[in-house]
Amino acid sequence: MPLSARFDDTYFSIDDGLAETREVFLRGNGLPERWQDAGRDTFRIGELGFGTGLNFFASLCAWQAGAAQRKVASLTFVSFERYPLKPEDMARALQTWPEVVGVSAPWLDALAAVASPDDGDINITIGDCTLELVVGDARRRIHEMRVPVDAWYLD
Repeated sequence: MPLSARFDDTYFSIDDGLAETREVFLRGNGLPERWQDAGRDTFRIGELGFGTGLNFFASLCAWQAGAAQRKVASLTFVSFERYPLKPEDMARALQTWPEVVGVSAPWLDALAAVASPDDGDINITIGDCTLELVVGDARRRIHEMRVPVDAWYLD
């Protein structure tokens, strides 16, 4: 169980973080059903606190699983994180869920290949999905957002 020493708190539910993400964030936002809306090209999710990336990777699992029914062409996930974890720490935290490990591998490789998150924001696109990792204090950085989001993950 990953624990933040800075905040003395776990990154996700000790019972089943993936089940929690699916219930609270995916079902709570009506996803993936909302991805069947043909009225938009891109669906944008905003999140406060990327942490281990579990919410992002669970969303990718759902996105990929629903490809046949989906009408929306692309997914953009914008997450604010003040204290980014190293990709290898994220991988270790996610190893409990094989389906998440499979989806996360190319993204964690891409994160590891970019400059240190301390150097600034990270923008990675793989296929029809984009991760925009905004590094810094969300209370300050959120005002820089110029594009509205369709769903928020507030944890």
